Amino acid sequence: MVWGCVENIQQIVNAYPTVERILIDIPIGLYSGNFTRTVDQKARTYLEKRKSSLFSPPCRKAVYASNYKEALELNRKMTGKGISVQAYNISSKIKEIDKWLDVKPNHIEVLEAHPELCFKSLNSNIDLDFSKHTKEGIELRQQVLFRHQEELKSVFQNLMKSYKRSQVKADDILDAMALYVINKNSEKLKIISDKNSIDETGKKVGIVFG
Repeated sequence: MVWGCVENIQQIVNAYPTVERILIDIPIGLYSGNFTRTVDQKARTYLEKRKSSLFSPPCRKAVYASNYKEALELNRKMTGKGISVQAYNISSKIKEIDKWLDVKPNHIEVLEAHPELCFKSLNSNIDLDFSKHTKEGIELRQQVLFRHQEELKSVFQNLMKSYKRSQVKADDILDAMALYVINKNSEKLKIISDKNSIDETGKKVGIVFG
């Protein structure tokens, strides 16, 4: 297994042409005129201490907006709600995945996953006590991951040395590792979904975890 950072999902497919399933911490299926995304609300009920980490993504028009002001106006008009700067800041990645899914190879299954749900599953179905943005949270996530796969400890250390924090942060590496462990160890993933399970463009909507 080769670990590293990529700029887009196509680079993963190029590096691993035989990959069959990818878990990604990016929303799949977006709110639009003919589709209301409600899965995030349901997913929050699976968390207790880390509910705030799971926020609803912008609507499709907001994702494709040219700036935050425009995105904010479009989202309010479409959903009646504003969007945080945090949510807007990942709009470019959401848009990338939204476009790529329309042209992806048929043999690849791409599923939305959420790190906090995955960590809870890996932690005997117990919410983690600390946020990933704290020192205690980083240490706890390492303990949980390395307990499942000890060799990830050296991988984490090598990635921290190989990349600057401006390129990738510790919590981003640990989040990716959580999705990796869940994907690797789960023959049949659990999925959170509801009646709004297909968006306007035909994309399946659901959040998976171990």
